[in-house]
Amino acid sequence: DIVLDIGAGIGEETLIFADMVAPKGKVYAIEANPEVFEVLSDLVKHNQLNNVELFNIALTQNDGQIFLLKEEAGFLGGTISNEQEQDGYEVMGLRIDNFIKQNNIEKIDLLKCNIEGAERFVLDTIGDYIKIVKNVAISCHDFRYPENNNEFYKTKKLVTEFLLDNHFTVQTQTNKANHIMDWVYGQAK
Repeated sequence: DIVLDIGAGIGEETLIFADMVAPKGKVYAIEANPEVFEVLSDLVKHNQLNNVELFNIALTQNDGQIFLLKEEAGFLGGTISNEQEQDGYEVMGLRIDNFIKQNNIEKIDLLKCNIEGAERFVLDTIGDYIKIVKNVAISCHDFRYPENNNEFYKTKKLVTEFLLDNHFTVQTQTNKANHIMDWVYGQAK
């Protein structure tokens, strides 16, 4: 299997995916935050995950440098911003269609995405490559909207409609924890 782990974080899911797709599968672990990416890299090296390719990039609407704000709540998060005077990092941004082309990816068995509202950019730029995706697990961040009334985080409806329009069956969970209820799962029909 081929897995795109978008927003791989420190690698807790990357580690599981690498085991599940071994020995012939591949995991593309994408993490924008350079500090978090360093931990992810150490995890992959320490566990000798030879079927994982690492990418310190952000999947964005347009190719080019972007600015990633540091999250006050913890080092794992980050939000794309145009405000470079704040605390954060400059990282390379890449459209997902260009990422897929550059890596000659012909199929995606699982596209996992947890990128703090930027999942909208994945949907906007995947184009016809959605047809090579079999399953998705997308963490929407609507639960963050009440914190600062930032519409950027409201993506659950957008993600759900996109998947339905592209012939996926869609499921969500019922749970008291909003961050769990905001995950959207899809399977190509």
